[in-house]
Amino acid sequence: MKLLPFDFTIIYRAGKYKLGADSLSRRPLNAEFLALVIPVPLDFSKWQDSLQEDTYTREIIQAIYQDPFLKPDFHLVDQKLYFKERLVIPDHSSIRQKLISESYDTPFAGHGGYFKTLKRLFSNFFWPRMKQDVKLFV
Repeated sequence: MKLLPFDFTIIYRAGKYKLGADSLSRRPLNAEFLALVIPVPLDFSKWQDSLQEDTYTREIIQAIYQDPFLKPDFHLVDQKLYFKERLVIPDHSSIRQKLISESYDTPFAGHGGYFKTLKRLFSNFFWPRMKQDVKLFV
């Protein structure tokens, strides 16, 4: 009713030419793609010592040196241990706690709960009992 006093013609324009309006009407992208990634600074200067102090990682490293086929999912790169392309975090509670905190507490993480926090960590890191550690934290 408010437009009746105006004389105008409606002209169709394809969505690809209406960039602003078209992008507003589209379904939003998955939040995982939009999330900012802020790296957690890890002190790698004592990393080798931490790997040797942890009995779990020490035994795996020894097995890799003896026969790499004994632990096919594990490999060493630049003195860092990986499990299926994920960085193995030695049993150093401050490192693990910092990673869990960064995946849960920061504004970018948004207190996503147990499953989202575990998914964030699981995509890049590995350590035994990760699920239990996250459950205790969350």
